[in-house]
Amino acid sequence: MTSGDGRPDGRFEALARSAPDAILTIDAESIVLSANPAVERIFGYEPEELIGRSLHVLIPERMRHSHDTGVEHYLATGKRNVPWTGLLLPAVRKDGSEIPVEISFGEFIEPNGRRVFSGFVRDVSERVRYERDLEAARAAAVAARHQAEAALRELRAIGRITDVAIGRSTYDEMLHELLARLSEELSVDEASVLLVDDASRSLVMSATHGPSELADPTKRIPIGSGIAGRVAATGEPVVIEDLSRTEVVGTRLAARMSSTAVVPVRNENRVVGVLRVSSRERRAFGPEDIRLLEIVADRMAGALARTRLFEAERRAREEAEQARHARDEVLSIVSHDLRNPVSTVAMSAALLRDPELTLSDEERLVQLDVIARSAERMNRLIRDLLDVARIERGSLTIDCRCHDAGALAAEACDSFQGVAQEKSLVLGYEVADGLPKVYVDRDRILQALSNFLNNSVKFTPAGGRVVVTVRGAPDRGVRFDVTDTGPGIAPDELPHVFTRFWQARRTAHLGTGLGLSIVKGIAVAHRGTVDVQSEVGHGSTFSLVLPFSAECA
Repeated sequence: MTSGDGRPDGRFEALARSAPDAILTIDAESIVLSANPAVERIFGYEPEELIGRSLHVLIPERMRHSHDTGVEHYLATGKRNVPWTGLLLPAVRKDGSEIPVEISFGEFIEPNGRRVFSGFVRDVSERVRYERDLEAARAAAVAARHQAEAALRELRAIGRITDVAIGRSTYDEMLHELLARLSEELSVDEASVLLVDDASRSLVMSATHGPSELADPTKRIPIGSGIAGRVAATGEPVVIEDLSRTEVVGTRLAARMSSTAVVPVRNENRVVGVLRVSSRERRAFGPEDIRLLEIVADRMAGALARTRLFEAERRAREEAEQARHARDEVLSIVSHDLRNPVSTVAMSAALLRDPELTLSDEERLVQLDVIARSAERMNRLIRDLLDVARIERGSLTIDCRCHDAGALAAEACDSFQGVAQEKSLVLGYEVADGLPKVYVDRDRILQALSNFLNNSVKFTPAGGRVVVTVRGAPDRGVRFDVTDTGPGIAPDELPHVFTRFWQARRTAHLGTGLGLSIVKGIAVAHRGTVDVQSEVGHGSTFSLVLPFSAECA
């Protein structure tokens, strides 16, 4: 630094040495003439390292040309391209790193006419960092406010959609109300819920709001197929802006809608269905739309889970009540049906043991026969109860062989001829020609036919007729029909005849009500079916249909 007479000014030199900012002077060619000690702290150079060198060492390479042209322009015109006070620029340190600095310029002319420029350089890294942090904080605050506003809008939308819907009395009503409000909120033309049918591994329409032609409860979409099927398979939302360019299962949706968005409906990380919205006008569903759909889908999943839990609890209560009722029925029937034979056995045994009675051999045989018949009746009841228990557990075993259907019918009829004659009934059988053999458990099929015949013989009045007919059935099956001229069964009772313990009103307490349910269990074990046709006053026909088996071909 120099004074006005050209001599070094000690006061300014002392000030420069103690200044916290870097102070440099350069000539018109940007050569450093002087530098104070602060340049070392700011730029990493000793003052002596800078003196005599171009100012370019402190200027980023990308800005050196601008610096040179700016200086040339000023020297030629006296016009400044940039402000000379508080100018914020990047600078280069000795280690090559850049730092932000604030520069203020000055110019003076030495006595010899040389133009000298001075610069005060302040490292503003901390200030810039603070300003950046402050700006980031402001941006974060703005983003947070926007997010909060979006969340508030979302909550209001969810409230408008779900508040009234959740209050509906049934799950179906809730679904339809949710879809109607969702359609209104998103301004879409169609909204549907499709639920997964585990048995068929497909999606089935559960509820829809929009064009009636899109509501097809019979339509099934395979998991993985089409838009909805892919969402169900992957668990990821799908947005289609142009349906005409996308694979769609069926043509009705693509024919009536232009855009669609589909999100999964999850219950405990398991996809149980999909929620779909569609628009006639082409549109792009955005992230906020998808978020709203996902929240509504979660609400649906929760309601569905609660509904299914309620239904499961209801069924469990009903099954428990049915089990209790069945237990009471079993106890009642067993006690009732065992009481008579037990009493009969006790009375006959007492007669045989009474020392004061002298019975002939014939009379003793009569009492022994009574005991034997009563024991057989008790044994039959116990066998029926065990068979019913096996059928309900699914453990009824069968040992199948190939048998002649006509021979089975003949054997079953022969076993009832004596009883039929005692009641003055005509009992016979008719067998069609050319029937295939049946692959069955002989004893079980005879048991089933005997249960049919037992009912017909028991309830057909004297002079009536019971006929067993064996004929072909569809798909090369065989059909056994037991037809009687008994009183018939009322139409409202027909659906119950194969139900365990059920008995018609007019025949109540004339049996256990197990025989026909056992026939049904035997039929199911053979992959067959049972049926009954009846008209009050004109008799009944009980049918057992057995499928064709290649084992006997």
